Amino acid sequence: MLIIKRKRVNRTSLAQGLSMILFVFGLFLMAAAPAAAQPAQITLLHINDTHSHLAAWGPKDGNLDGTLGGLPKVAWIVAMEKASDPNALFVDDGDIMDGDFFFNEYLGVAEFQLLKSIGLDAMVLGNHEFRFGPSFLADILQSAWGTPAGGVAILGTNLQIPADNPLLPWISPTLIKVVNGVKVGFIGLSTKGAPANPAPVAVQKTVCPISQLAVNSLRGAGAQLVVCLYHGGMDAARALAACVPGIDVIVNGHDNAALEQPEQIARPGGGTTLIVSAGHLYRYVGRLRLSVAGSEVSMIDYALLSADADTPSLPAV
Repeated sequence: MLIIKRKRVNRTSLAQGLSMILFVFGLFLMAAAPAAAQPAQITLLHINDTHSHLAAWGPKDGNLDGTLGGLPKVAWIVAMEKASDPNALFVDDGDIMDGDFFFNEYLGVAEFQLLKSIGLDAMVLGNHEFRFGPSFLADILQSAWGTPAGGVAILGTNLQIPADNPLLPWISPTLIKVVNGVKVGFIGLSTKGAPANPAPVAVQKTVCPISQLAVNSLRGAGAQLVVCLYHGGMDAARALAACVPGIDVIVNGHDNAALEQPEQIARPGGGTTLIVSAGHLYRYVGRLRLSVAGSEVSMIDYALLSADADTPSLPAV
């Protein structure tokens, strides 16, 4: 008779072995799984339609000094914000030039110099920048900043500029800046409105397909947050938000709108685009704080910071 002897398996040893296998498997899964993205804060400071108001304007105080707006008060606000958040981004939505006697004297040179000195990161051209043509504007930029490489990014996503025009080296279709570990992408759209004289530069009106291509390019380059500087007015900003997926924030200009809180527009494919606008003549600085975690963008808070009688002027400015 064939007798088969079975080995007894020690249940305790088996349980210990299984536990060890599961523990090792768990370590493997932890190493293989991507770490959850930690939220980063991005602060965006913005102004628009400042029109060469280098000094505060009325009503006047007892010394006949203006009490509202003006670049020195805005410079103070920006300096205070950057003191608390050194990586805060600062942008201008156009119509920097033309509108005050300071423009008659300095033709915009002083304003561009001062804006750069207080940390301007990017801007878009308004129609008033084109009042005397693109070659004139290039001369002003040359006088203020010396060289495009050492200046501020000027966004012209919807501008067609001839190869021999002196404005061309100053213009970038898009921009990516890395802030607090986040890739922030920018596009900039201009509008052709009186008293603009942009020829031979063409300001393209078909902004939806142009913007979509630019946004796709930025996203493909890793941009986690996309901001559009649009000097087109609130109606145009709303239309853009509704036709282009992928824009997180639109900074409005051209119609001098002052929004106490961002306007939220549902965008194609889901999500929300925030539209912000900060009045005119350096009366306000908009401050938008965002949380970015991976591809998720959410608003922390927003404030329209007032340059009023209680706001000091930055002495250096």
